[in-house]
Amino acid sequence: MSARRDSVIDLVKAVTGPIVWAIHFFFLYLTEAFACANRGLPTDAVRWSGLAATLAAVALLALFSTRFGRSHQQDRTAQTQPAFKLGAPLALLSMVAIVWTAIPLLLLPACAPAFA
Repeated sequence: MSARRDSVIDLVKAVTGPIVWAIHFFFLYLTEAFACANRGLPTDAVRWSGLAATLAAVALLALFSTRFGRSHQQDRTAQTQPAFKLGAPLALLSMVAIVWTAIPLLLLPACAPAFA
């Protein structure tokens, strides 16, 4: 049972990057949707909350990558190799996706029409 639990933990570690990116993406999407639906969110609040969420997500993934890398260096067993080989690149790719998702916060106004 311990080996199965370790496998699940390794799987969660491997997909932490895409999970954080998905949470960030849906947070940005929902704040924009609430602002555009006149729910009381001003556009500056959408921009600042989105930038704060972006910084938090990137910091979380950077912390995860460094801690996961350290634990990988300390424990170089055959079982941790596949999780590290998948987890670290996914975390870095997720950081790029998070920044890419946040670029419209800086370039476009909130609730801009699709075709102007």
